[in-house]
Amino acid sequence: MRKNILYTAMALAVAAVCGYNVYLSQTEEKLSELALANVEVLAENVELPDVVVTCSSTNYGKCCKLTLITSTIGTPICWYCKQSGDPNDSCSIFDEAAANA
Repeated sequence: MRKNILYTAMALAVAAVCGYNVYLSQTEEKLSELALANVEVLAENVELPDVVVTCSSTNYGKCCKLTLITSTIGTPICWYCKQSGDPNDSCSIFDEAAANA
């Protein structure tokens, strides 16, 4: 009998916590007029200045990527950083060391 009461009490407690969490998730936060004005200003089309990426003159840094050196029969030998010309690529000596570990 006591176990049934205890289980019922625990089930009610869990249901109450779950119900309260659902209630909290459904409440809507309202933004102030100032916050809405800031969002509108930030959402306007704003021209951004052009960004120039300068490629590194070495095999490390911007415009470099990890490249696999293979033997003449296609067996992988090791990884090294090599210039790619793509400003989105970047490679460091640490990337090279991690790839060869």
